[in-house]
Amino acid sequence: MPLTLVLLALGLLGSILMFAGDMLLYFTPGAYDMDGTLRPYMRIMRDVPAGRVRLGGALGPVSAFFYALGFAGLTLTARGEMDWLVWLAAALLAFALICGGAYHAQYVYLSVIAKAGR
Repeated sequence: MPLTLVLLALGLLGSILMFAGDMLLYFTPGAYDMDGTLRPYMRIMRDVPAGRVRLGGALGPVSAFFYALGFAGLTLTARGEMDWLVWLAAALLAFALICGGAYHAQYVYLSVIAKAGR
């Protein structure tokens, strides 16, 4: 299998893992009044089991790594005089997903704080 397809498949795996991490961290069947502050999120995170929060927080950085590999696969498909634009877009997208993965890891603290009642 060519390297490009392997990298693109790993990027797809990263997107599936990030979605799973999002659902583990944020999904709740309840309705909350979102007022633009962290209070509604703290109410949600207070009721989420600790193991689920930890798993959701860990999936973010792991999936960001796979996402970055997928973006590297995109750059290998670039051809022509504007191929630098694909490299730039891939670098910016990788940076954005690395920040998103780091946000997942930090979101666990919100659950800890909410459970402590602060």
